[in-house]
Amino acid sequence: MTAKIKLNSASGGGSFSLQAPSSSSNNRVFTIPDEADATLLTSNTSTGKILQLKSVIKTDTASVTDNATPQDISGLSISITPASSSSKFYITGKVQCSVQQNAAHAIFINVNGSLVGQPSASQNRTVAHGGLGYISTGQQYALYCVAIDHLIDATNANAHTIKLQFSQSDIGSNRVFYVNGSQTDPNSVASGHRYTSTLTVMEVAA
Repeated sequence: MTAKIKLNSASGGGSFSLQAPSSSSNNRVFTIPDEADATLLTSNTSTGKILQLKSVIKTDTASVTDNATPQDISGLSISITPASSSSKFYITGKVQCSVQQNAAHAIFINVNGSLVGQPSASQNRTVAHGGLGYISTGQQYALYCVAIDHLIDATNANAHTIKLQFSQSDIGSNRVFYVNGSQTDPNSVASGHRYTSTLTVMEVAA
């Protein structure tokens, strides 16, 4: 005799069965939490799954001089169309960068023309997703890594353009903000390092 509990649908539809493991050494306990009503997720449920992933890598250099308006970082842009308007996009990556001393700079996440992942506005302070702050000492050979990390709702099933931007807002100083190379960028094994920057977007089912 098979140890099975079968529940038939009240509307005359399908049925649900609970059946014990075939071996006595594989005893299992199925515990229902003492919480509000919910839907039981299964291995075929899409909620929380990564539905698609797109990633780009920037191997060349870029720079911006005296421009407070966010400018596109070439090569760090992704177009992605969600499978569902209820999905979320997890945006991650890194920007390798350097900046001349006594200069202000910032890195932004732009989604469909709007900046996201920023702090609350605070008077005259520059707001952005990330950066290195105001570098006031000589770091002519140094490169730093700025992390990209943000989660947004897809809101619709249209194609989304997600890109990274940068700015150098110390206007009039003729200062430069560099990506993937140092400010002096010497042709030297010891001090002329080059790095890569990346952007990855994952669609997460919700």
